[in-house]
Amino acid sequence: MSDKLKENSAEEFENLSEENEIREDDTLEINAESPKLEENDNWEFEATAHTLNDTFIENDELVIEIPKKEYNAKPSVSETRERPKLSETSGASTNKTVKQRDNRNTTIFLLIAMIGVVILGALTFLGIRYYTQPVPFTAFLSDSEKKTYEPLNPGNVAAKVNNTKISAGMYSYFYTSFLTNYANQAQQSGSDDSALDVKKSLDKQFTVDNDGNKISWSKKLDTETEDWCRKLVAYYEAGVKNGITLSDDEKKTIDEQIKTFKETADGMDMSLNDYIETNYGDGVTEATIRKVNEWLTIAMNYSQKLSTELIPTVEETEKYYNEHKDDFLYVKFSYLPIMFDSEDSTGKSKEKAIKKAQKYAKQIKNSDDLKKLIPVACKDYIDELLETGQFKSADDVATQLAASTESSITKSNPDQYPEDIVKFLFDDKTKVGDTTTVADDGYSVVFIILKDGDPAPLDDETYSVRHILIMPQSEENKAQEEEEQQEEKEYTKEQWAEAEKKANEVFAEFQKTDKSEYQFALLAEKYSEDPGSTSASGSGSYGGLYYK
Repeated sequence: MSDKLKENSAEEFENLSEENEIREDDTLEINAESPKLEENDNWEFEATAHTLNDTFIENDELVIEIPKKEYNAKPSVSETRERPKLSETSGASTNKTVKQRDNRNTTIFLLIAMIGVVILGALTFLGIRYYTQPVPFTAFLSDSEKKTYEPLNPGNVAAKVNNTKISAGMYSYFYTSFLTNYANQAQQSGSDDSALDVKKSLDKQFTVDNDGNKISWSKKLDTETEDWCRKLVAYYEAGVKNGITLSDDEKKTIDEQIKTFKETADGMDMSLNDYIETNYGDGVTEATIRKVNEWLTIAMNYSQKLSTELIPTVEETEKYYNEHKDDFLYVKFSYLPIMFDSEDSTGKSKEKAIKKAQKYAKQIKNSDDLKKLIPVACKDYIDELLETGQFKSADDVATQLAASTESSITKSNPDQYPEDIVKFLFDDKTKVGDTTTVADDGYSVVFIILKDGDPAPLDDETYSVRHILIMPQSEENKAQEEEEQQEEKEYTKEQWAEAEKKANEVFAEFQKTDKSEYQFALLAEKYSEDPGSTSASGSGSYGGLYYK
């Protein structure tokens, strides 16, 4: 699976979390003492360092008082025996011995005290790092261990969902993903006042939440990151509980992604972790990337398991359809785009385009009338396309536009069309042949809309099929590049026979299961050599599934 979340996969996650029996009451606990993303989006770890007792520290110097010991004390009163007198020489020798013993004891005591201070300092230092640093101890790890080592000490836990801890790096990874996505959207639209500006403080920029309430961008990003972590953990935990594990191919995919990062980092004269942190957020390491991909893969595989196991019966399908008929209505329509200059702050370009569109709309009664107006009404758009060099003449552009003017829209899936267009097409008061104009600031275009038909139920029949592709193999074509494998190849009878034998073996393996769709999908993931219909493609497909 690729390092990025795919849009289709994200939508499927969202839908499944609402439809299936995943715990919606999963509790998310944000660690108040854990790393937080500040305005500059850098992790800041806050803690109070424990110091040595004040009696040991004075004026930045280590002070240790050594108790004095008195020698040559008077003999006990019970001592009656006369003690021999010492000569001056022997007395000097004895005093020297006592002084040496005194110095030796002092040295030993000082040494013990110093060792104690060092140990205490080390424990204090390690304790502070343990509670404040995301990755406190890696010096003693081998290179292979560092690849998968992501500690979950208090200093590296940003949140908890149930009993599962979310590391600071993983939280940062998803936070940065949302931030990048909104920043890209803002760059493309460029005109929305609520768009995100990464050059400004996120706390001082505002947008709206899902309920339309005003909210700061920092709060919105935190909320969406927390919601995503909650859903991911719910699916991940359920997947692990149901025995979902990574296949060898999935592990290989993750290794290849890391390998690509490493090659890019080497080319930029950067370490792997520095490259990853620069592109995916503070605190994100190779171990984080591996963990994120492992969790996402298990979660996605479990969601696919649910989608194959929770297939409704014919009766359930018909009941749902009868209760939601209006959602399956669709309308055919035709349209023409009239471009305007989005950088015109006066609004005159947009106003001119609206008047032009309204003028042409009055001349349209059917799709043929609309197509005849293309060379004149869409001249600016045609000139813009000609500059790209994709077309030889204006007539070629007009012909291409005429072939793409007809479309349809489903009420339950408006495909990002402006709301005014949807209301016009599904309004009972509008008739076939009616026209309207709708300005879309996002695309800097005014649409001329022609209603070509009344709302009607979808009559297309959709089929789905799963398959397992087994290809003939030889030592030569195993080493060929992917582009060459897509060309037509000639295989020997022996190679075809070997492929058929393997297919029969896979079929026999399926016969030993409960013969469910999910078991077939698992075999497709394991054996199929068609990457377009399995998770190996990274497109969101799973288990050899195709729609028709």
